[in-house]
Amino acid sequence: MPADLQSGSHGLQANAAETATTELTVLGGASRPSDSMAPAPAPPRERPLIESIGLVALFGVLAGLGLLFARSIRREAPAQ
Repeated sequence: MPADLQSGSHGLQANAAETATTELTVLGGASRPSDSMAPAPAPPRERPLIESIGLVALFGVLAGLGLLFARSIRREAPAQ
């Protein structure tokens, strides 16, 4: 939000594949957000070792299959 936004009611419109419109009410004209308004950060999630090993193995297999697929497509391409 701009620092010089005046208090009051403002229209807000977002354009993408569809258009969304809403009303936004600004109650105060603070120049910068205070630290008390910031959401508390979520604590990091600890993964069990077996889950980490499984994910590394899964992504390794997917990367290997991707390389194999890319090489097979390259070989089958007609020579020009």
